[in-house]
Amino acid sequence: FTMDTKDAHYSGQYYLDQKSGSYGDNGWIEWTVNVTEPGTYPLSIRYTNGYKDSETPIELIVNDVPRATLSCPYTLSWSYWRYTDLTEAPLLSGTNAIRVKVLT
Repeated sequence: FTMDTKDAHYSGQYYLDQKSGSYGDNGWIEWTVNVTEPGTYPLSIRYTNGYKDSETPIELIVNDVPRATLSCPYTLSWSYWRYTDLTEAPLLSGTNAIRVKVLT
């Protein structure tokens, strides 16, 4: 993954670009999330996929446990962003690790 700003319509200072093939099949990113109450929380990933006729699968891993495989289908262009389908994952009170792994 690399930090980038070249494609439009993202929020924040930059987005992470998973360069297909340049990082092998083990590309992933992990966030640390703190919650005050344990429970089941909705999760979704915002992405763009400008490769026509392409669908990138990603795995959602929470606290080292695989929770879902999500699809990132073609979005018409690199400037058009979408969200994955909503999935739910159990989070513990305190610090939780949420990892997204590219499965291409």
